[in-house]
Amino acid sequence: MRFKIIFVPILILTLLFASCWNPFSLVNDAIFKPVTEKPDMTDLIGKYMLDSFSIGFINSLEKYNEQVTSLELLPNGKLILNNVPDIMFKFSEEIQYERLSYTGDWQIGKNIQDSTRYNLKIGINNYSERGGFATSLDLREYKGQIGIWYFIGDPDSGDRFFFIKQSDSAN
Repeated sequence: MRFKIIFVPILILTLLFASCWNPFSLVNDAIFKPVTEKPDMTDLIGKYMLDSFSIGFINSLEKYNEQVTSLELLPNGKLILNNVPDIMFKFSEEIQYERLSYTGDWQIGKNIQDSTRYNLKIGINNYSERGGFATSLDLREYKGQIGIWYFIGDPDSGDRFFFIKQSDSAN
């Protein structure tokens, strides 16, 4: 009986804590800080490449050919995504394990769910024969520079792409 008196409250507290705590969010906000001051558009212009975690995630799927994925933000508000694994923007279609390239537009905007954060609002023009779509990519600060973050599927899974801006000499 004494065991039940101790066990039940501990179980309830554990379940409450586990259901409200997102360990990925805590780690991400500590290491990959959300951008809370509006960045200047010229600071974002340039070429971005995936970080090693994102490349490892793609390689773990073992079905994608090895190509370099990049995102380029152009000064005229246009963007180019090259060799993106199709899991990035597959919403309901079956994954074909292809790498695709997209063009579109970009602008800086406020996060809808948290108005203290800024996002990269993008519109993809050539998504499919049905046309394009619009979505937001998180702007995150990492090691003193702004990067671009996109969760793949459920954020609790921890699967994500993080694009890091390349130095001007690397472009």
